[in-house]
Amino acid sequence: MMDGLARINWKQFDEAFPAFAILITMPLTSSIATGIAIGFISYPLMKLVSGKGKTVHPILYFFAVIFIIQMIFFPAH
Repeated sequence: MMDGLARINWKQFDEAFPAFAILITMPLTSSIATGIAIGFISYPLMKLVSGKGKTVHPILYFFAVIFIIQMIFFPAH
């Protein structure tokens, strides 16, 4: 189950931070969906901040916006 963690490039912050955010968010919120949403938000954001925004598919930006809207207007109870 944790085999995928070995394949993450932990030396690249723009790749490692979204994975770390997912790993921390899921147990703290007791919600797999919230953890995945944080991943969909943080991955394109980190790529934009690091100057690699063009490497991200436009659909990921769309999902990031949708998840941000969901978290703002429809928070989990």
